[in-house]
Amino acid sequence: MPDFKGRNFFIRGSKTVEERYIGNSNVFKVGERDKYLKKKYKSQPPTWFTKKFYDEAKDYDDITKMQYLDIHGWMVQEILLKADKMSMANSLELRVPFLDKEIFALSNTLPANYKVSLKNTKLALRSAANREMNEISANRKKLAFPTPIPDWLKEEKYYNLVKEYFTSETANKYFNTDKLVELLEDHRAGKRFKVSKIWVVLSFLVWHKVFFEGGDEKLVNEKKASA
Repeated sequence: MPDFKGRNFFIRGSKTVEERYIGNSNVFKVGERDKYLKKKYKSQPPTWFTKKFYDEAKDYDDITKMQYLDIHGWMVQEILLKADKMSMANSLELRVPFLDKEIFALSNTLPANYKVSLKNTKLALRSAANREMNEISANRKKLAFPTPIPDWLKEEKYYNLVKEYFTSETANKYFNTDKLVELLEDHRAGKRFKVSKIWVVLSFLVWHKVFFEGGDEKLVNEKKASA
């Protein structure tokens, strides 16, 4: 199939939910692993991880199947774990009101047509919000927690720091470092917006340095101070 806008939409539409949806936090496409990872570290495809959960949810509708996967994968193993660690490390009390047991129990009974439509998401929640809030607020798009990492990576100070990690001995053990540097250079030049890819690799390398190499003394001391 030739490359055109909407190409991936058509490709996904031809697949089952089990094939096309592997969660919210996937950063690298399966085919990109050969480009960045050293051959000996290539792993199983994402479906190896998701199959267990899709098998357990095989009798549910597609929307609920995706929710089931997120609840057992993305939420407990990624987003909630990170939020808990980062908030506690900075002495913050983090609340997740939509995970209240009673709210979860109620939402778990909702049929798919109360969850999403072709035009909108969170239908029951937005309908309830419309009773107490103005229409603009009740139907506002979901907002993330953006940070200026894209801009930081273009600054000399942070660009050099990341490049040092990307060309390190550890990076060379796991990755094709020339491709990592290419990723960083393309971002700096404004050719491609690949911050998520850069950040994931950098996070892994910093983690490896701290916990397996005796680490950056400053990072280790900060970790001890926050414990």
